[in-house]
Amino acid sequence: MDAALKLMLKDGEEIFFGPGTLWLFDAIECYGSVKDGANSLGLSYSKAWKMIRDAEKGTKKKLILCTQGGKGGGSAILTDECRRLKRGYSELYARLLQEIERSKEELFG
Repeated sequence: MDAALKLMLKDGEEIFFGPGTLWLFDAIECYGSVKDGANSLGLSYSKAWKMIRDAEKGTKKKLILCTQGGKGGGSAILTDECRRLKRGYSELYARLLQEIERSKEELFG
């Protein structure tokens, strides 16, 4: 028997961070660009920016630093706050999975 977990972080009623946002931030870090990170996940540029704005609103922190494009193109980097958010989310997810496995064994044998 398996169990599944989908972890979402909320600010009141508003969801601001989940697995999709984590994947987007990972892709931005990998590609150094919001546009290229979004494209790699099949997201539109506007959808990616909505996810970023939602996460920044929920955390009340700046999560992405961008330089405007031009001849050489723009770039995007994650802030230290963003890296902490990603680490915290991933650690919470791992701990919850461990607890689910422990509880599953206890409850179902």
